[in-house]
Amino acid sequence: MKIDEFRGKYFFLSNFYDAPIKYGDITYRNNEAAFQAQKCTNEADRIRFADLSGREAKHLGREVELRADWEMVKNEIMRDIVRAKFTQNERLMEWLIATENAYIEEGNRWGDRYWGTVNGVGENRLGKILMMLRSEILTERSISQIPTGKPVDFPAKNFMTYTDIRKEAQNRLNAKSRHEAWLYLENMADSGCIDKTDARWIFSDILSENNSV
Repeated sequence: MKIDEFRGKYFFLSNFYDAPIKYGDITYRNNEAAFQAQKCTNEADRIRFADLSGREAKHLGREVELRADWEMVKNEIMRDIVRAKFTQNERLMEWLIATENAYIEEGNRWGDRYWGTVNGVGENRLGKILMMLRSEILTERSISQIPTGKPVDFPAKNFMTYTDIRKEAQNRLNAKSRHEAWLYLENMADSGCIDKTDARWIFSDILSENNSV
């Protein structure tokens, strides 16, 4: 399945969709307002965006004095704002989860090939952020019941030892993400190398160790 435009029932994926978002010390009417406001160098100017519609915010964003580091920070800001939108609005989070494994692409007619695509061509950075967030939320939910504490020593079920599996999971956590580490442990459990419970123990252990560093 592919979602190739943010209209109709998928309009909620758009930054123009009205959903309150608190970013910094300001609550904005929608993501577009929050994002465009971050182009400003001071809070007084950012507040001007708070109650604007997405269209109004985009227009005003073209008129403000652009902060010098904008091109370096805009991707990270977009990621933070998109995450805030869905974590601060539970209904929207459930709608995002309901898209399941659909490929998300912001097809548009206004020529944006950076955040979206035009006729299927473009970087689709907003779509990729949404898919990454969906994956992260699902991962967080899947490990929410992981027990605390550390596993005791136990024998391996095949040629791979628990030490090997734990080490590889730790490497994936450090080099990639929690999601990649958990997927690896799930695969090990599905293949019979370890139990599901053992996978949870190992994951909990490496997270605790990583957070203490």
